Amino acid sequence: MKHSRLRFRVLLPLVGVLAASACFAANPSDPLTPRAHFMSGKLYLGQNLYERAEEQIRLAVEGDSLSAIYRAYWAVALCEVAKERFKNSAARDLHGRIEVLRTLEPLYRKADEEFHRAAGLDPEEMKSFCEDNQVHYWVDAFKQAEGMFRNRNYEEANELLQLLVVLDPTEPQGFLTMAYCLDGLNRSHEAVEKAQTAVELALQKIAEANCDSLRTKKARLDCSRRRDQHQLIVSNVDSFLKSRNLVL
Repeated sequence: MKHSRLRFRVLLPLVGVLAASACFAANPSDPLTPRAHFMSGKLYLGQNLYERAEEQIRLAVEGDSLSAIYRAYWAVALCEVAKERFKNSAARDLHGRIEVLRTLEPLYRKADEEFHRAAGLDPEEMKSFCEDNQVHYWVDAFKQAEGMFRNRNYEEANELLQLLVVLDPTEPQGFLTMAYCLDGLNRSHEAVEKAQTAVELALQKIAEANCDSLRTKKARLDCSRRRDQHQLIVSNVDSFLKSRNLVL
């Protein structure tokens, strides 16, 4: 079955390892400041200790709810926790793996919320960081779902794709692949619904693309490439529906 695959430029989370001594107040008995919690959380991120990182950065946000960078890194930590929990799941049967995926939804939902809050608080400094990292985690999970689909693990792939919709409800490729999975599960009516959503989102992105107005040649080329990818999604939906005698 032929279907399109989006390609993204991925910016990995910027989580440099910092000296531990910078994370703590001079007196260990004193409560940590929001910045101290944040620096401690970044240290844990750099050490791949994601649960601890999430806890510390969440405390930083609780201490300073208007800091865009705290919220952005909290979203990064939440995504890393979700990835690690799924990777380390001991469930080997299909039902168990699906249950694990369902437990991750609140983490991805909160991450999406915090990425948007951070971008809204400081669009100039944080919008690009949030968008790039959100794309990174979407692509990372999509690759797993795509592998499941190719191995005909349609039910598990569909569950993971539903998480991707939580992380980014505007990306049409996730809905298109979900339509393929539902078709593989003989759920034709739902497949048509997801295919229709994929087309609507792709057409919306095509309409919003104003590539000629961008300043640099590279930006215009990237925009044109994305526009072509979305046009391919529209074509693939049409081919998918015709091959099964389905209509939107």
